Amino acid sequence: VLSNFGTMAKPYQGGRAAQAGLASVRLAVAGMDAGPEALDDPRGFLFAVSPNGQVDLASGVPELGVEWGIVNDRLNIKRYPTVGASQRGIDAAVQLHNDHGSQLNPSTITKIVPYISERHCAVMPFAQPTTGLEAKFSLEFGVAAALLEGPVTIHHLSDEFVNRPDVQAMTSLVEPQIGPDDDPTHTEGALHDFVTVYLADGSVLESEPVRRFRGHGLNPMSGDELEAKFVANTATR
Repeated sequence: VLSNFGTMAKPYQGGRAAQAGLASVRLAVAGMDAGPEALDDPRGFLFAVSPNGQVDLASGVPELGVEWGIVNDRLNIKRYPTVGASQRGIDAAVQLHNDHGSQLNPSTITKIVPYISERHCAVMPFAQPTTGLEAKFSLEFGVAAALLEGPVTIHHLSDEFVNRPDVQAMTSLVEPQIGPDDDPTHTEGALHDFVTVYLADGSVLESEPVRRFRGHGLNPMSGDELEAKFVANTATR
């Protein structure tokens, strides 16, 4: 439910779904059973959720079990603890931080322009977040934090960091440029994302285009990067 983005309910719902899946597997292994036709029986699940009891039981699903997305596309593991739509923009900002970090602060920048698709932008409604929960769904924050600090970690999603004066100032300089969802291999997303920074001295810095974010199945993280994320996420705060 997109209305829950930026609230405690969003991670809670994801956690509950994972908990339910794990509990179901453990119960099945332990021998718990259910009605063998609980899905498609006239008194079953499909009829219960159909407003008019109109359930198509005749059409086949020929692709079910034939192609497995996790095998074909591999598993995506986000490098940064923010919404997936922000990952490429943060990657691009990290590039600029690594190459030009000493030049990047609110006093030297006039405008920051991340290029992003319409659908990706739509899931990040917080242009000037004031909490860590909102910051997870803010392209402006993600790009600003990466320009200032490099890779965004769970420790950057504290309310204290989000409200740091330089972070708020940098965030206010971000003006997304929205383009089409024209990636031919995905239903959502631009062909690539990138970030352009306009400096007060008139010079312009532009990142390389990012097609697959770091951690995508086609651009996986290294073992060291995975370990670093795990350690950061499990460390005592």
